[in-house]
Amino acid sequence: MGIGQGVQKLGYLTQAESDFIMAVVAEELGLFGGYYLS
Repeated sequence: MGIGQGVQKLGYLTQAESDFIMAVVAEELGLFGGYYLS
């Protein structure tokens, strides 16, 4: 996918900018991006 190309923030997640930021980051940056954030 890549940064800015994720589809989860387009309506699949209720509040992608707040509660589900981990899901969006993990989708866009992959496994290591999710590990880095956590």
